[in-house]
Amino acid sequence: IYRKIPFSNLSAKCIMLFTKNRINNIVIYSPETAKILLKLIKNYNTENIIITCLGNKTEKTLSRRKWKKIQVIENIELKSFANKIINSII
Repeated sequence: IYRKIPFSNLSAKCIMLFTKNRINNIVIYSPETAKILLKLIKNYNTENIIITCLGNKTEKTLSRRKWKKIQVIENIELKSFANKIINSII
């Protein structure tokens, strides 16, 4: 039904945010998106970034890198999802 074409490079703004450690939390929805992210950020430090992801398969894919924390959200209701992200930042 659709075809995905992932980015091959990060934008200049994303690169600047990664190099200055300005990214605190990244939300990933699927294992395939996680693989794409890992490929794009392979040269950047992620030890201070919290990853919020949906499901254990996505967590397994992301666990190849060192993160500050990986939190898995099973309840995808918007309020619950948003509260989990907000609580991880506080």
